[in-house]
Amino acid sequence: MIPANIGRQLTGTIEVTCLKDEEGSNVGKLSASIICGTKIHLMTHLGEGLEYVPQQQSAILNNQVIRVGMIYSRFKTAVTSRFADLNASFLDEKIFRYISKERTLLQTNLLVIPSQLTLSTSEDLENIISKTDADIEKLKDLSFSLDSGETIVISHAERTFEGKCGGLTEVNNKGSYIWNGTNQTLPCDFNKEVVAHAVSKCTCDDDTGLCVLDTTGAYDNCSYKSNKTKGLDELNKEDISPVEKADKLKDMTEDLSEEDIDEDGYDIGANTISDILEADTESLRVDKVQRMNENVLDVIDKFANAGGVVAYKEAVATDKYLKALDKVLLNTDAPTGGSKEISKSNMRMALLSVPKDTDKQLTLSCSSKKSDGGVHITAGGSAEVGDDLEIVMEIPKGIRKSLKDNNKFYFVVFEKSTFFTTEELFTGKKKLQSKVFSAGVAGIPDIRRISPPINFKMRTQNSSAEYKSECVYWRDTGGGVREREIKKVTTLESSTKEIIHCQTDHLTSFAILMSSTPLAEIHEEILNVITYLGCSLSIIGLILSLVGLSVFRVIRKPMATKVHINMSAALLLANVTFMVGIDEVGSPIACLICGLLCHYFFLAAILWMGVEGFHLYVMIVRVFGHLSNRFLLKCAAFAWGFPAVMVAATLGWDVNNYETIKFCWLTKTPMICFFMAPVMIVILINTYMFIRVTQEITKSQNRKTDNLPSNQQSGLSDVRDKLVQVRASVSVMVLLGLAWILGPLMLLDMVPALTTSISYLFTVCNSLQGFLFFFFHCAIKTDVKERWKTYLGLEMSHSQMSDFSKTYNKQNSKPQLTNQKTTEFSKLGDSAASLNKSLLSFKPKNKIKPGRPDSPEDDSELAIVDF
Repeated sequence: MIPANIGRQLTGTIEVTCLKDEEGSNVGKLSASIICGTKIHLMTHLGEGLEYVPQQQSAILNNQVIRVGMIYSRFKTAVTSRFADLNASFLDEKIFRYISKERTLLQTNLLVIPSQLTLSTSEDLENIISKTDADIEKLKDLSFSLDSGETIVISHAERTFEGKCGGLTEVNNKGSYIWNGTNQTLPCDFNKEVVAHAVSKCTCDDDTGLCVLDTTGAYDNCSYKSNKTKGLDELNKEDISPVEKADKLKDMTEDLSEEDIDEDGYDIGANTISDILEADTESLRVDKVQRMNENVLDVIDKFANAGGVVAYKEAVATDKYLKALDKVLLNTDAPTGGSKEISKSNMRMALLSVPKDTDKQLTLSCSSKKSDGGVHITAGGSAEVGDDLEIVMEIPKGIRKSLKDNNKFYFVVFEKSTFFTTEELFTGKKKLQSKVFSAGVAGIPDIRRISPPINFKMRTQNSSAEYKSECVYWRDTGGGVREREIKKVTTLESSTKEIIHCQTDHLTSFAILMSSTPLAEIHEEILNVITYLGCSLSIIGLILSLVGLSVFRVIRKPMATKVHINMSAALLLANVTFMVGIDEVGSPIACLICGLLCHYFFLAAILWMGVEGFHLYVMIVRVFGHLSNRFLLKCAAFAWGFPAVMVAATLGWDVNNYETIKFCWLTKTPMICFFMAPVMIVILINTYMFIRVTQEITKSQNRKTDNLPSNQQSGLSDVRDKLVQVRASVSVMVLLGLAWILGPLMLLDMVPALTTSISYLFTVCNSLQGFLFFFFHCAIKTDVKERWKTYLGLEMSHSQMSDFSKTYNKQNSKPQLTNQKTTEFSKLGDSAASLNKSLLSFKPKNKIKPGRPDSPEDDSELAIVDF
């Protein structure tokens, strides 16, 4: 009996063979076809530092936040390449699950579609499945790359069968448990006093067919490894009054340090506080409720000491702490004549009751000296940020339009930004340059459109001209901390490096943010201008180079010129592609095309530079004298073909290797392997060859100087020309090489302290490559200049000069010269011209084989070394 086949709906007209039952198969052309295949449940472990964060629907790898959608996309690309001959694809169902430190479980369905095979028996299908099983075993240690350049390794892979779950080892704060994939009961690791068990259950989804080993709630009866977390968990489960629970919670967290707060403890603390504040307190005396609020405030302050990683991972718990703080402040008594100040280890706050009809401006201020509290709210008056004050906010009286009858203003300054850890701060893309403070009215969550606007000033921390400071606020989009975003408010021009002036029309949490990229906006604008001007000059220069070197046969005939034509063509195409699409990161297809074309053409230009060095080395150092007629063809196959291999290898590794965060260019690891490695090899080899070429030319020059009489030293000009040409080639190599050495240093931020200087050097070198190529190989090259001057009528040709000379001699000939003497002078002139023509060719002695005189079209004619 052939197993049931799974179909997938496709569009288009496709001829298919579907095995449906024992009666046979249906063959036909359908406008909406169902491709038949066999569904396989694939279970893999993604290791090497990857940690799945369920509450963020993302994963963390080397302190970078990675979206699970991207991980799954790269995973599918890597796996399907292994099953290419089976035409395997993925169904969309997937399950991510964190099972241990640095390990995440990924379960999904793989659909094997044998569209290229004819299946006539169940054995055919079984053979396909067997081969698939063998390939799945090979997935172990398969790796795939992400946009950030990080690599994920598949540490385990297996196929689980229908109705069965795969086994796994789960490690958490309650111990290590080895599950075999069935309904199973295991003893808890840390329950010493009471015998308890963890329970797993294998559950299958009827629609997707995915079978998952469910351990949700499996460890509820197990104790935590950390004593602090274990105590918090036990207290949370106690059935006691909220006042008593708040008292115990305060005592338990009295000495709570950042090291004591793990993710489970942080989450349990938030749940316990929420339970306390949601309990019914109407029957309790006012003093007990006030004591409960004070204790809860102390506990919130202690958990504000947690690390940013814990706060980010447990985003829901973080949101609960902030909501609890607002509720505690609402329930705390506040005076009307002056503010009530409360100072904790991680928070300083002030409260003031304000009537709805207030006609005074409110001034909020925070002292830089934590020892005396220093947080105030005053009605009327003003203050300035200076040595004593680090935050000043002035709320205009126009806010009364948003107030109720009784209003309690609060002003909270946080010493640590734990409760405000967003993805941008967690990953280091943005950095705080001041303390975070919150201002608002308790019980009124969103006060907006305040007119006139609110002004506030803050003193920055670690100010630097290299960084840009800006005023920001935290915007809650409705999903708590996980959905919280950092948005800008107006930064006034009156700001200085030390004191930032801000303006806003609403009340929330504010801070000063500095860009984590060491390039200020002014630098980026300057670099953009340099890039576009330089690339434009390069494109013009390269077009002129192609025209100048290609139009005249006498110029383009030498081998070196043909190399230069190919090199300039590669650089021209690279610069045009760069200008058109390097920043098309918003369009995946356009970005992919631009990235691979830039990769191909820039690498081709580097390889043609290597061909130029090799040609010089062969002709001057090795002095073969006669190059093969296929020399250029072989060089072209290498210089144009090898980059295609590198591009194909990059695409084969991962099709998403050509899109970074800001540019359509190679990500970190592929750039090193498939671009920088070939570039560095070419530069090293060329450096050696150019040194040898220079040495040989210098020796030849010295030999000529020693052997020739002084009246024949003019023949050495050819040697000097060759030396000038070599120096030009070296200059181009240095320029190209320097650009692509500096490029990775800038893009990968390898030397953070010098990023600005490196960025300028890279931009100038890279954008002016084409223009300087034109300068060295056309503008200052004698034969090219003379040919174009003659063509444009700016200089007489040799024939025109000869006609002019004959006319001049005829008109100014002296009568005493006989015809015989005139003829002798003419012959002497012809001999001098012939000698001059011979001296224009550099021929190393006893090394060059003369070309055949009957082959005028051969590049090796007369063994002339063409440069």
